[in-house]
Amino acid sequence: CCIVENGQILTHGSGGKGYGLASTGVSSGCYQWKFYIVKENRGNEGTCVGVSRWPVHDFNHRTTSDMWLYRAYSGNLYHNGEQALALTSFTQGDFITCVLDMEARTISFGKNGEEPKLAFEDVDAGELYPCVMFYSSNPGEKVKICDMQMRGTPRDLLPGDPICSPVAAVLAEATIQLIRILHRTDRWTHCINKKMMERLYRIKGCLKESSQKLKKSRSLQSREENEVREEEEKTKHCGRPHGLADLSDLQLKTLCMEVWPVLAVIGGVDAGLRVGGRCIHKQTGRHATLLGVVKEGSASAKVQWDEAEITISDTPLYNLEPCEPLPFDVARFRGLTATVLLDLTYLTGIHEDLGKQGVKRHEKRHKHDPEDKGDPDQKTEGDAASEARSVHSTEEAKGHGPKLESESSSFSLDAISLGMECQHLNAEGKKKNHE
Repeated sequence: CCIVENGQILTHGSGGKGYGLASTGVSSGCYQWKFYIVKENRGNEGTCVGVSRWPVHDFNHRTTSDMWLYRAYSGNLYHNGEQALALTSFTQGDFITCVLDMEARTISFGKNGEEPKLAFEDVDAGELYPCVMFYSSNPGEKVKICDMQMRGTPRDLLPGDPICSPVAAVLAEATIQLIRILHRTDRWTHCINKKMMERLYRIKGCLKESSQKLKKSRSLQSREENEVREEEEKTKHCGRPHGLADLSDLQLKTLCMEVWPVLAVIGGVDAGLRVGGRCIHKQTGRHATLLGVVKEGSASAKVQWDEAEITISDTPLYNLEPCEPLPFDVARFRGLTATVLLDLTYLTGIHEDLGKQGVKRHEKRHKHDPEDKGDPDQKTEGDAASEARSVHSTEEAKGHGPKLESESSSFSLDAISLGMECQHLNAEGKKKNHE
């Protein structure tokens, strides 16, 4: 019920359901090919594409355990029944890219040039063949198998964030490692140092144009003047923050595109697990290269071991730890000046923090000043009242003069007697100590 044309096209003939397998099987490595849907009944598609064992004992797409199929009509996936995952449907004029990775034991499909998506995992088979299966009774469908080729590691692997580094960090770290390797060679050291210093010198220009650089003096007077000036600037700019927040878009773009890459080369971006990075297996101590994860949120990753026996396998991420990357060779970095180091400190924002602390101390000091510096009229009234109380107390002292004198004399006598008693007690204490 199926006819092969030109060794590449399988045509559904009359006589019911049918299937066809490619003449070449895949038992190792990673291969990809395309299924081109030459002819199909639009809206009533009856074709499945995928891979199959040989010999085939069951070619019913709903029950077969020999085939791994992708259905045109609905996009459903089948192996030992319908799978929970489904892809997009396809019809006449579409082409499906199939990626079979025998090392990773995965099958992926992509429609019309899209990145292939993982369809099946843990594919247990020694050898598999590309296959086409027609499950309808309507003849006339045509499918062409073409462009079969061997490929490297499957491109459908994901970076594995947030456990592993995201794509941006992966690309940045790969570039950083390349620059660090080149920087360690004599032929490249001078050139890289020159470019790095040219970019670091641009910090000063950006901060100078900002006019928000905080300058602190050693003397208290000049510091207070700066604090008052800062308060005026705050009022003038309606509460806008000082420093890096006042940079223009062009200045920020310059810092991000010119200066930040230099800092990334020196300090790195992400030293954790990343695709393409070296890692070590905690339990066995074996070294490997991390290839990625097959789907988002996966707790395991595919790694390529340094040994040649089993090149690629799945390993839980918690069993892996990153190897220390090649550090930047600071001893080879020439041309760094004190001015550049000062400019780098402004990028950290430390000067802004010091300025804010100075303003807080200034406000706190003025908040606790005595209140008698406020209204001069109140101060005059207070002085008058104190003078009146002084005069009144003097008159009272004159009226009660004899009484005060007697009280004063009695107080003096009491003090003398108390002093004599203290001397007597001290003498007795010394005597006892002597005895």
